Amino acid sequence: MSDSPELLKPTAEVIEVTENELQIELGNLKAENENLRQELEVLKQELAENTRYYTARLNEAGATIGTFKDKLDAAQAKKQRLQNDLGNSQAQVAELRSQLAAERAEREENKKSAPAEKDLPEAADLLNKLKAKRKKSKTDLADLEAILELLQG
Repeated sequence: MSDSPELLKPTAEVIEVTENELQIELGNLKAENENLRQELEVLKQELAENTRYYTARLNEAGATIGTFKDKLDAAQAKKQRLQNDLGNSQAQVAELRSQLAAERAEREENKKSAPAEKDLPEAADLLNKLKAKRKKSKTDLADLEAILELLQG
């Protein structure tokens, strides 16, 4: 059996079978291509939806971060004001303590240098002496008691 042209020539039947198989395969490929195209569209839609969803979540997270950053800045500013107020208050307390110590020392010095209290006479005795010297005096016992209280003060 040599390579004769008759043997190499496909028969019409073989060509028809091959053509039918190719038509079937082409139909299958077209159907598979259409299925893949539909799947691709579904995936594109899902991707777009996911992108919108996660973009919205990222925007919300960014806004939340911004809000927390503003709150943190406000809290830090308040902390600084409170620290300044505390420093001022501590300085005032130190100044008041110094003034108190100075006043206490001055009071102690005044006690030491104050003349010794002398015994004052009774208000009634003073009134009698006053009436003896100034018969028309309008001073009464209550006035003299008030004067004595002021002197003892």
